Amino acid sequence: MQRMEDEKPKKTITPYLLYCVSTAVIGSLQFGYNTGVINAPEQKLRLFFQNVSIERYGEPFTAGANTMVWSFAVAIFSVGGMIGSFSVGAMVDRFGRRKSMLLANILAVLGGGLMDCPA
Repeated sequence: MQRMEDEKPKKTITPYLLYCVSTAVIGSLQFGYNTGVINAPEQKLRLFFQNVSIERYGEPFTAGANTMVWSFAVAIFSVGGMIGSFSVGAMVDRFGRRKSMLLANILAVLGGGLMDCPA
């Protein structure tokens, strides 16, 4: 049987399409979660910024300056993720997938260990 030209193909939702859509949605949820993670310690970081300002300059930041420093810290968090995602290709080309993942995990464990050390 030959299909007529004005007959359109039937559009169906396939399991593969659902898989792709759900993967994209989960990626968006992870981005939102990670943005929330940086906002969780907001008050402690703002207090830290104030203390550093007092130690270095002898006076605390104004409310506007404190908000500006906080905004910069949150923006740098996202920019760092973008730079990291762009550098993955070069790392994989140079070290291979397995060694790149191992290197990233070593850096994550090292960072976690340094957060545990007292200042």
